[in-house]
Amino acid sequence: MVGQNTVEPDKSSDEEASILSIQLLEFIQNVVAASKEIAPEPPELDDESWRELTENFESGLNALIREFQLADLISRTDSLNEGEAGREHFRSQAMVHWTMVKGERYSYHEKQNLEDLLLGQDDVLNDALGVTSRTLVDGVWSIHQALTEGVFQACQELKDIEEMCAPLLQEKIEQLNEEISTEDCMQNMFLEVVEEQGLTKRHEKAVSEFIGVGLFDVQQISEIPKSVLFKMSWELGEEVHFLAQGKKRGWPSKTTPISIRPFLKIEDRVYCFSVHGLFDHVYRAIQRLVSGAGSEFGERWRVNQEQITEGLPVKYFEKLLPGCTVHTNVYYRWYPKVGHEKREWCELDSIVAFGDHLFLVEVKARAFSPRSPDDDFGSYLNSIERLALEPARQGNRFYDYLKSSESVELYDKAQKGIGRIKSGDYRHVTVCAVSIDPFTEITASLRKLSKFGLGDGSSLPVWAISLDDLRVCSDVFQNPLVFLHFIEKRMAAARSEHMELDDELDHVGLYFKVNDYALHHEELRESLDSEVQFTGYRKDIDEYFNALHLGEAQPSPFEQKLPLILRQVLDFCLEKANEKYVSLTSFLLDGAEEFRVQISDGVEVALTRQEQRRKIQLLATTGSVRLSIACWQPWLFPPDPDFLADHAKAEMILHKEKDRHILGIHFDQDRRIVDLDWSSVFSDEIGQESLPKYQSLAAAMRSRRLLATQGSQQVGRNSPCPCGSGMKFKKCCL
Repeated sequence: MVGQNTVEPDKSSDEEASILSIQLLEFIQNVVAASKEIAPEPPELDDESWRELTENFESGLNALIREFQLADLISRTDSLNEGEAGREHFRSQAMVHWTMVKGERYSYHEKQNLEDLLLGQDDVLNDALGVTSRTLVDGVWSIHQALTEGVFQACQELKDIEEMCAPLLQEKIEQLNEEISTEDCMQNMFLEVVEEQGLTKRHEKAVSEFIGVGLFDVQQISEIPKSVLFKMSWELGEEVHFLAQGKKRGWPSKTTPISIRPFLKIEDRVYCFSVHGLFDHVYRAIQRLVSGAGSEFGERWRVNQEQITEGLPVKYFEKLLPGCTVHTNVYYRWYPKVGHEKREWCELDSIVAFGDHLFLVEVKARAFSPRSPDDDFGSYLNSIERLALEPARQGNRFYDYLKSSESVELYDKAQKGIGRIKSGDYRHVTVCAVSIDPFTEITASLRKLSKFGLGDGSSLPVWAISLDDLRVCSDVFQNPLVFLHFIEKRMAAARSEHMELDDELDHVGLYFKVNDYALHHEELRESLDSEVQFTGYRKDIDEYFNALHLGEAQPSPFEQKLPLILRQVLDFCLEKANEKYVSLTSFLLDGAEEFRVQISDGVEVALTRQEQRRKIQLLATTGSVRLSIACWQPWLFPPDPDFLADHAKAEMILHKEKDRHILGIHFDQDRRIVDLDWSSVFSDEIGQESLPKYQSLAAAMRSRRLLATQGSQQVGRNSPCPCGSGMKFKKCCL
């Protein structure tokens, strides 16, 4: 197993203890919701008791995840075929994720996510529940802030009050002209000063939040109506399934009460102790309440939800690809299923085009089962079918339609033509299945599902991504051309037979660390002669969004490392952003760091020599990267694209290449790029009548290069041939 530096990124003991405490609090809330056996006067919970409780909980989790799960998996897969065993392995992985992974969405995005989903539902929320979407969003955010930062804020509030009252308290002490006998007397005097300054309510609230239950009191924290809170709350022991008699009674791998209703109702007050998953739990609970208020409200919610969720991916694609062309709710006539003999009207949620890239986007909203895979693995798999595999098939269905003709017609819902689209205009087509539900570990490894009969049957690999991760990409990628290049590398990874990652953001992290990470993975497999698993590459992304959440505003640090000349080329391509320049950017970004430096240094040298000699100095690379470059400086000599093309064709014949790329860079006198020419030539396009011309040029080129080595250090038999063929000297021109 190969990680960034280690198998897993290191966690501090404090971080692990914090995660464990959060899991324990969540577990306690679930037990309280499901248990009728609550002690009337629970014992005092001191630090030692909490430590012992935490240790016992940790021991139980380890036994469940590491010991029981492994033994159970072995017993269930011992006599199964490969497909059945793959299904059980996936079930085991899903169960571990359900139990152990808390808080998949960055805190920085929690409020934005709920705003995205709820603000468009304001009318139906008002009519069905008597609450505005803004009240719900702000209320849930207040709960989140109280549970994550409330203790620190309460502590600061107490310090502020103490500083405000300290001078007046000192005056009182001096006026007494006697020593204060007890600490209680001092405290009473302090409270008198607090009252005199009109700070009593502020002080009581801060004390309640710091050492009491104020931070967990939802009614105190938020302005969500009590009637709505009560409907999203469990009374003590009301939930009947979590602790029901059975082999897995009370296991955290079961469907948890708080995933159904996120709050507890105790003596007419509503409390919340679990922060992770809070926003998703609240959204699901609100959705159930609206549907339960009447079929009319449920239908209005569904229609609104469909419009909202289909628009959200477009919102983030437009941020990633400014100026992109978008078609939404696209209709077309095609075969609805493989083997279907009659064309029917089909729909695709949206098409996004930028340069020579085309995205076929299909969205599924809130169809993921709230039941754990341990309780109902069939429902869990059906959710994946609806959320990822079904949209993948729908996207590929349009791709088949796109390939059926040189250009195809697009229609709106009324079946009126809205334009045509040509498949030949796009070098790269990506089927994108977007889920509103956060199930990162599934989307990152969609290819695994084909091993046990849930494959999508796609003619194209599918980029299955949650809206959360698409939102992350829109903040991470600052250059649309770099994002498009990532997509090319991401889909190369999707096509890999051996590469599997359990997290979509590991793909992003790997891209910025390694660039062509699918190729890197294959090279590692061959060199190590074993399977390789990457992990921990999202760590830098995690740290960036944690800093943003803490208010440390900063631009995205994630970018491709490019020398100055190539950075200028990229900037120019971004300004033009048509299919030709997107292709050029992709070609240059494909190159490893050594290639990028070689090209940049070569251009700098060529510019200097041209200014000294006032004649063109062409550059050429051979091997896997076949590129001919001319640096045009029109005040020294006129640009001659035909001369460059002839040179490239001669190089192609000299090295027996099938194709070669041509780049002409136009500079001003300050060495700023003012234009770019980008094209390709192919050996099968050279006609028989032109072939002798280019063979002669190639022979002359070969002779000049060999002649240039005479008088210099002798070329070794095993050295690269000076003719530039890329072969060893002994097998070429010796």
